[in-house]
Amino acid sequence: MLYHRARLVILGHRAPISRLTLDFIGITELDKAGPNALLMALPELTPPAREIVMLTVRLFGERLFSRPPSQLLKGYAFAGPIAAAETMLLMDHPGRGLALYDELMDGFESIFARHPQVFLARSRRMLTSFTMPIKRG
Repeated sequence: MLYHRARLVILGHRAPISRLTLDFIGITELDKAGPNALLMALPELTPPAREIVMLTVRLFGERLFSRPPSQLLKGYAFAGPIAAAETMLLMDHPGRGLALYDELMDGFESIFARHPQVFLARSRRMLTSFTMPIKRG
């Protein structure tokens, strides 16, 4: 139940749908349909994004919907679960050292180890245009 509630918070955030392309299955078709199209379609999260949200719900429970943990859910809604998790890992979140946040960061690392294709995918895609292909042989 909490997972679905968190998913609705993410889908209901008024921001460009393109922010969620790595997080939701089949979302690109909804990009031109308008802001309410997401809530009407209720697309499923991709496996890595689902794991991130499930981990967060498991760790925080009902507290995820009240401050300060709700800021984490707002981050998921603003940037998408994958981008928010990447940012927290790269910025060495200030909650480091607290058992709950350490478990969250360890969980993110584990999820990205299982799904390496999504970790920093946007950055890798952007940097590809600046690299030269390596000729072998």
